[in-house]
Amino acid sequence: MFKNYQKNKALKYLSKILNINWLTHDVFQLKIVKPESFIYHIGQAVEITLGEEKAELRAPFTITSNYESSEEIEFIIKVYPKHNGFTSQLSRAKVNDILFISEAWDSFSYEGPGIFIAAGSGITPFVPLLRRLKKQNRIDGHQLFFANKKSRDIILKDELKYILGNSVLNILSKESINEFPLRHIDFDFLSEHIRTIDQFFYLCGPTSFIDSVKRDLIKVGVKEELIQTIY
Repeated sequence: MFKNYQKNKALKYLSKILNINWLTHDVFQLKIVKPESFIYHIGQAVEITLGEEKAELRAPFTITSNYESSEEIEFIIKVYPKHNGFTSQLSRAKVNDILFISEAWDSFSYEGPGIFIAAGSGITPFVPLLRRLKKQNRIDGHQLFFANKKSRDIILKDELKYILGNSVLNILSKESINEFPLRHIDFDFLSEHIRTIDQFFYLCGPTSFIDSVKRDLIKVGVKEELIQTIY
């Protein structure tokens, strides 16, 4: 789960949908009105529900907009249609539909330059931070290892390339193309691509992915205290 997340947090802020924009075949960008008294910062998440404050369908999502934005809040959300759950419901919502959000809480904390390792929608907690580092000319010293099944699954592919240049490595597990290698982020990959073990490592994705990568990082020689996991 998200760091510091407590299920069924109080959904005290009323908002409405401004825009829904599909980024990939199963991932969309949601923009909502920023409530007047709502405060957040990079690395935080909220719980969302549609329609009624006490609606049963609700879920936590990382905020991907910059906290300096005065009018809107942005999220990047993956839809799981087979589950027929909240993400599917949210993807079918319309502009001006009402929703409620909770207070923001920390999903992860930025400790300093290092390597971000993400699988699929696990990239979302890192997006606002990477954008801000680029804007501040502080992106040097950071890398991104981004695992997906196929090239069509890569979220914000062009923007991440713009931000990180050759320091973003896209890895595909179910498609072989010239642009990206067909492999997994495992011990061999990490041994090949980590320049130094004395830096921070930020991991986000499915539990099995995080657990596997963390074990391999430690096997490579990375100290556990330098590894931060975001579920």
